[in-house]
Amino acid sequence: MDPSSARRTRTIYTKVIFKTLFNEPVIKNQQECKDILLEVSKVHLRRGRLSPSASSLRERFVRARQQIGSNKIVIVVGGQAPKTIHNVDAYDPTTMQWTFLSPLSQRRCRCGVAPIGRHIYAVGGSNGAQRMKSVDVYDTVRNQWIPGPPF
Repeated sequence: MDPSSARRTRTIYTKVIFKTLFNEPVIKNQQECKDILLEVSKVHLRRGRLSPSASSLRERFVRARQQIGSNKIVIVVGGQAPKTIHNVDAYDPTTMQWTFLSPLSQRRCRCGVAPIGRHIYAVGGSNGAQRMKSVDVYDTVRNQWIPGPPF
């Protein structure tokens, strides 16, 4: 593929991704998510260079997260041991105990994981054979994973 075709393909692919993400209800309904995605799109368009407006977002989002409330746990999603697995485990540093949570609906490793409200999102990653283009959403109240929006 010649360089100009590769550039056009990358531009089209990027537009589709950002259009899909900006229309996702979770992002549309939370200003903080929209701000982050907007800044990511600016950085992407500038080929990795931060814009001057990024400094306020960087100060706001690039820091260690502080707990809210007294519940503090570490959640481990998927992994490779030595094959891709669907395990989800929670560690409570107060009691120093691990708890098994409901397993992922699909085996995953190297996925992105983000907590939003009472849900935990597992995005992309690999199933051991190929990259995944799917999202699983964990409901912390029901201890259940459901398929998330496709991308």
